[in-house]
Amino acid sequence: MGTPFVDPHFHLWDLSDGSCFEASSLFKQDGKALYGLNEYEAAVGKGASAAGLERSGGVVIEAMSVQFVDKPATELNETGCVAEAEWIVKHLNESKKAGGPSYNVVPCCCLEADNAGATLDKLLALGELGPAKVVGIRQILNKDPSWPRNAKLPELLDESAWHAGLAALATRNLIFDLQANPHQLAKARATFEKHPSLVVVINHIGTPTGDDLKDEPVYWKELEALSKLPHCYVKVSMLSYPTRGTDNVRGSNTELVDSCKRVIRMFTPARSMFASNLPVESKDGGSAGADAVASMFECFKQVASSFSEDDRQALFSKTAKSVYRL
Repeated sequence: MGTPFVDPHFHLWDLSDGSCFEASSLFKQDGKALYGLNEYEAAVGKGASAAGLERSGGVVIEAMSVQFVDKPATELNETGCVAEAEWIVKHLNESKKAGGPSYNVVPCCCLEADNAGATLDKLLALGELGPAKVVGIRQILNKDPSWPRNAKLPELLDESAWHAGLAALATRNLIFDLQANPHQLAKARATFEKHPSLVVVINHIGTPTGDDLKDEPVYWKELEALSKLPHCYVKVSMLSYPTRGTDNVRGSNTELVDSCKRVIRMFTPARSMFASNLPVESKDGGSAGADAVASMFECFKQVASSFSEDDRQALFSKTAKSVYRL
């Protein structure tokens, strides 16, 4: 048996007609409308096995943040966020094999909406459907450059309504998955300092560009400041993003490997975790093509090689299991 790999960040969706997903905002992996648990397990299992790892469950992360950009937040909470989470929970419960690995869910909630509290309660109630539980929320906050919904929204980190929604999240013992640009991390840190009991997980090493990794002072300064907060964690993931425009063979990208090591040393392995970001990572793997997943795992191995065996266990499984209550 290989080292367990608990994957704290991947997506599932169904782009069939009549589903709750917006097909034009997502993509059909291998031309198929359904990217379900079986498809994910086959993809991650093959890559993990080749890297000497054993697929061992994980966390499904929302994709609603990039869909239905013209829907107001209140409506998206009612018709999109809850529906996506319900589909994921039911799909996991129906697809999970007896004795197989465990999965939990981090759906979306528009925290700035006046129905944020009620939406959080509906999401938590989905745990009654079976073993898969809602354990946190992700809301993509990237502004300037803006990820789809945020182009038409103000900077949410400046909005009192959003801060009220985050406070409501904290009172419900839910995790907050943060995806934001490097220049937004200072505001995020100031916010999270006010919520020391709220577990925060920074997605995709703070979504840096390739230029940010070249010792760009804002990125490294603010990421290090966030690492000083003991309730903040980081996912080493979406490594295709800072390597866009390159050959994207991430395992042989010395600058990328060294940057990931630097991030982990900031947060420590006990607050860091590798994540696949499938199926997005396989689509955005550049010229790595069909080998995108293998390239991703090779990068993880290169990064992990500088750490002790106990630290590698944390990076590949133990941190994710602890944070996401698996």
